[in-house]
Amino acid sequence: MFFTNDSEVVNLSKNVVKNQHYVSEFILKNFANEKQQVFECILSDKKVYLTNTNRSMSSKNTYEHDKLEQNTLENYFSKIESRVAPSIQKIIAILEDPEVDIREAFKIIEKHLSELLIFYYRSGALLHEYTAQYDPVTNEDKIEVLIKKIIDSKYLENLKSTIINNYEWTIIKSKNNDFLLSDQYLSTAALSPKARFLNITNRHMGLKDVIILIPLSSKYYFTFYNGKKPDYIKKESICYLNFDQTTEVNIAILNNSYNKCISPVENMLSSILPEYNRTMPLGAIAKYSSSGYSQIKLKKEVFYYKEDKEAFDFFTSFRFMRYKTLKRNQMCICESGLKYKKCCLKYVVIAERMTNDIRNNVNPLIYFANPNNIIEQSIDEVFNYEEPKLLKDLRKAKMRNGK
Repeated sequence: MFFTNDSEVVNLSKNVVKNQHYVSEFILKNFANEKQQVFECILSDKKVYLTNTNRSMSSKNTYEHDKLEQNTLENYFSKIESRVAPSIQKIIAILEDPEVDIREAFKIIEKHLSELLIFYYRSGALLHEYTAQYDPVTNEDKIEVLIKKIIDSKYLENLKSTIINNYEWTIIKSKNNDFLLSDQYLSTAALSPKARFLNITNRHMGLKDVIILIPLSSKYYFTFYNGKKPDYIKKESICYLNFDQTTEVNIAILNNSYNKCISPVENMLSSILPEYNRTMPLGAIAKYSSSGYSQIKLKKEVFYYKEDKEAFDFFTSFRFMRYKTLKRNQMCICESGLKYKKCCLKYVVIAERMTNDIRNNVNPLIYFANPNNIIEQSIDEVFNYEEPKLLKDLRKAKMRNGK
């Protein structure tokens, strides 16, 4: 039933590891202090505490499935880590040596990018997204979605090619060694609001105006980007970030997280917790005129710039409609005390552009970094001829209420 495309996963060691990391421990150690400790936050209650890396970003029997021998997936990931971990340390050594060409770092990332995408799909955030739907989801269901992603080597290679061929790259360096690490492992954010999609988000890899942050350590992130990058990011270089710039990056990393986020220092993590947007993954149902339904799981939207998030909120809430008759020089109705042209007009312009794209039935390929290449898939998309349970329950509730 499983892993027919990857013989590595079969017949692995039977050593039992009950506490299984959903972000690789070798990466956690690169964010730890000299005692191998990190500050971890449970985001549901914004509780920050000190913990060891061997306990951080982990849970009991994370990757177990009734039809797999114990530790099959855990050992599979360990084999990948044994190949990738030395390469990550080599990149850090390159970045610390002023005599070495940093393009050597890019070559290593390029070599391992498919494996880093596997780390992304096995992460705690993605596991959370796999379970986010109306119908009950078992741990076995969740693991099967994970397996479907990581054994599709053609998809992983094609997504890697999309990123390598259509995104610029650089390295960002935190002045105070205080980058955060998300439970999603790598972090993504939209650099512009493009549309409200049915089965993807504005931050999906392969779209225009997206930034991808790959953790190396609390000092360095390897970064791919397309489009409207921050001014402090320069192509193919080491970009030295000040405190405010590091904070902007960290807010994006924090908002990629669902359950946990870690930091080498408490102050950075605690100070930006008010910026955390606790949004759960969304579900969508598409009914086809011929027959059948598609049930789709959606990641939460994450925007790099606050103004873009505000503009997207204007669009999704239809708030921009309230400004339809407002003139540029009139006072803004948001009661900021500013004129409309110096306040909310910029959000309304973006919201109206997205609305017009929908009305004009714009081809979604215009949002792709390259229309001839693939983009990141939705979390999960299932077609079924049977009406989804949610629609059945809504119809029954409507009947009970006499509507």
